[in-house]
Amino acid sequence: MSFSQNQVCFNTASLPGPSVEQALTTGREMGFRAVELLAFDGYRHRAGPLAGFYWDRLSCAERDRLRGLLDPFERVALHAPFIELHPLSPSPAIREVSLAQLEASLQAGHALGAEVVTTHAVPVPQYSYEELKPGLVDLYRWLGDLAGAGMLKVGIETGWPPPEELADLVTAVDHPRVGVTVDVGHLVWALPPERRAAPDGPEAYNDLLASHVRAAGARLVHVHVHDVRHPEWRDHALLGTGLIDWPRLARELAALGYEGLMSFELEETRPAEALRASRERLLGYLAKAR
Repeated sequence: MSFSQNQVCFNTASLPGPSVEQALTTGREMGFRAVELLAFDGYRHRAGPLAGFYWDRLSCAERDRLRGLLDPFERVALHAPFIELHPLSPSPAIREVSLAQLEASLQAGHALGAEVVTTHAVPVPQYSYEELKPGLVDLYRWLGDLAGAGMLKVGIETGWPPPEELADLVTAVDHPRVGVTVDVGHLVWALPPERRAAPDGPEAYNDLLASHVRAAGARLVHVHVHDVRHPEWRDHALLGTGLIDWPRLARELAALGYEGLMSFELEETRPAEALRASRERLLGYLAKAR
């Protein structure tokens, strides 16, 4: 298969700064046709402040303005809140607030014409995956129902639970609107420290990533792209400056017939420069994939 340029997307977190409008303007000027917005606001990462929104706190005029800012983009995705969210918390108050924020993210997804809302499965301290699994299954079936019968899907991002259990979770949820968001750098902690320290650590990581993509299979709904610098094992880096085998990853995605978005999540000190270079490099890798 061949990839389309409108599959190459940027998360506005790649362009940290004071406003969503500024990030969207910069991304559009770079030639992006797809964008992933943060459905949360007020946080920071290593490169600076993150601009987003809380759908349930926007006025009608603010919602209309956001829709207008998205008009130049062909495809839209959202990233739901995850920092400080605990939808399986034993505390009813914390659980209710967390679920309300997730529900608002799905409402925003429908209103903004998004095709996927990425979420994080959040563990509860001192509880095992097996103990939490029934609650996770109920949670994601509920989110899948909120996504409805349209094009909107819910992605569970790589992180926790580990890859094998994430595949098990999505299979158990068994909902046509729920799948996997593969984050290419979030498997670092799934590779034991001794393997990371070994000379073939990068090769082992790419094997693990390829296995993760294949396990997601037809349930793969979104991909977060960035590089992992070696030997620091620092993720969210400029493409081509780390250990990810991009030609191999492109071939894996092509073999699946993947038609979803590939969204940059970068944390670089020169954000626009890093995003522009990453876009050109990814387009080059995708053009050669068979």
